[in-house]
This record gives sequence, structure tokens and C-alpha cells, in this order.
Amino acid sequence: MSLANDYRRLQAARSRCALRLRELERRETETQREGLDRQVRLQQVLRAVAQRWRLRIRDIIGGGRLPDRVLARQVVMWWLREREDWSMADIAGACGRTAHGTVGHAIRRVLAQADTDPDLSARLQSLATELC
Repeated sequence: MSLANDYRRLQAARSRCALRLRELERRETETQREGLDRQVRLQQVLRAVAQRWRLRIRDIIGGGRLPDRVLARQVVMWWLREREDWSMADIAGACGRTAHGTVGHAIRRVLAQADTDPDLSARLQSLATELC
């Protein structure tokens, strides 16, 4: 009788493990899909900003400090934070930066400049029309 009980307990444990494994595999698939979706969205945002600033994507992501490149990079960071709800650390990594503080600074700069620069406001509105 003890052997039969042990067998049943093992079968139950095996079933629980199989269910847990399926759940973990499902979550992993969702995470991979979400990561792919984020990469696609990042490329869409980069393309749209690059088009409006007449730059190449690598100019935006690169380390250059020319004003038009810096502003375009800051707009990408602002968009990903404000419209896509990415974390600042994720944005910094996606834009080739190491510190999330850079993202915070970029967001503040875009918001401040958009209030005083009608050209930037028009570009942001055009970006919203295309990406939303």
C-alpha cells in the first residue's frame, strides 16, 4: 500500500512539474515576442526621427555631439519614455548610452525646447501623426 501511495505522489508531482514547465515556456515566448516588438518599434521611431531631421539612424545612435544629432537623439529618448513607456535604463541602452541620467536630461531638454521652438513642436506633431 505504501508503494501505491508513493507512486501516486510521484505522478502528482510530475504533473505539477509539467504544468509549471509549460507555464515557464509560455512566459519565455511572450517575453521574446515582446522584446522583438520593442526592437521593431525602436526601429520605427528611429526611422521617423531620422527622416524628419534628415539624418541616418547611425548618426542618431552614434556618439556625435553635433546639435542636430543631439536633438534628434533626445527626441528619440523623449518619445520612447513619454509615448512608449520604456524605462530610462532601457532607453539609454537602446540609444547607445550607459547612464539613464542622460535620458532624464534629454526628456527635460525636449520638453523645454518644444515650448519655445515652433519648428520642434511641428516636428513632434508630425512624428505623433506618423507613429500613432
